[in-house]
Amino acid sequence: MVALTERQRGVLIAAGGVLCVTPDAVLLRWAQRQGANTSSILFWKFFFICIFTSLWVAYIESRNKPPGGVIASLYKRVQSGPTHFWACVTLQISLDVLFSLAFLIIAAARVMIWYSLNVLWSALLGYALLGDVLPRRTVICCAFALGCIAMVFGPELADGSTKSNPLGDLAAIYVGIAVAIYLIIVRHAARERPRVPVTFATCVGALGAVLLVALSSIVTGDTLVPTNVTWCFYVCMALDGFAIAILFVAFSIAPRYITGAEVSLCSLLETVLGPLWVFLVYREAPGPYTLAGGLLLIGSLFVHEYMAAREAVAHRNRARREEATARAMAVVAGGPMSGDGSGSPDKTDSV
Repeated sequence: MVALTERQRGVLIAAGGVLCVTPDAVLLRWAQRQGANTSSILFWKFFFICIFTSLWVAYIESRNKPPGGVIASLYKRVQSGPTHFWACVTLQISLDVLFSLAFLIIAAARVMIWYSLNVLWSALLGYALLGDVLPRRTVICCAFALGCIAMVFGPELADGSTKSNPLGDLAAIYVGIAVAIYLIIVRHAARERPRVPVTFATCVGALGAVLLVALSSIVTGDTLVPTNVTWCFYVCMALDGFAIAILFVAFSIAPRYITGAEVSLCSLLETVLGPLWVFLVYREAPGPYTLAGGLLLIGSLFVHEYMAAREAVAHRNRARREEATARAMAVVAGGPMSGDGSGSPDKTDSV
């Protein structure tokens, strides 16, 4: 079995979570075609996210066989860093609700443009708050990736046909910043409060989103259990909740191994792979700018990881050479090696 470095493990976890969530747009469109209203879609989406993340947390926590049980163990871990935990919960609730709300208020292109800026926010906040020193390749890749996203969504925004709303724009901008802050908190918790159950915070956050949607339905008058849908609607919502739960779990683990900027770079894959699912299911072919920007983005991420792998190999070889040199110098300085090759004195010398 190939041993992965911490960085490789973090990239694989983040990219795997993003790949799992790429069908989100298709599943939501499928649910809308079932005839469900917005409140019911959001309610069941967050409900299943809460269920699946809770099952994952219970499974992981039970593996450690805590003496007082899973609930008591989680309570103690929350108390080890309550500020980190409740900050993650608050951000999770706001991200769940406002990200979906932004899609309802303004065009999807505007949402994704503002959301993609989380790459920039993650790099700046990581540098300012955690002292992250980003390699030049990562800085260049971040700038190039933002250019690719602009190529994908820029033409749609330039023609003036997309709907705009200040509240929707602010919600989308907030989501991009909040994602960056969330990643910073997870990384800081991994350093200073490693026992904080960050994944459990996603469960509580999803539960809070469920309750918030339920309360809002009282004002809007929307029904949370639509009567004009088939069982396919609930299967669709379960699949969507499962996919997003994987992303939430991945984003609560990956920042322990890699910087927030690198996690955000992986998240941009969703913006180019999401239209691919729409094409496969609904035969809506992406435009030339989407194809070009998407291919360039994937290519830049590939080059970024290739350069990182080369640097890791070069660093490992350099470390081996330095170790070999140090051993040779120790032999020269210490005189002849003993018969067992360890350089320690014989028993006769110690008598």
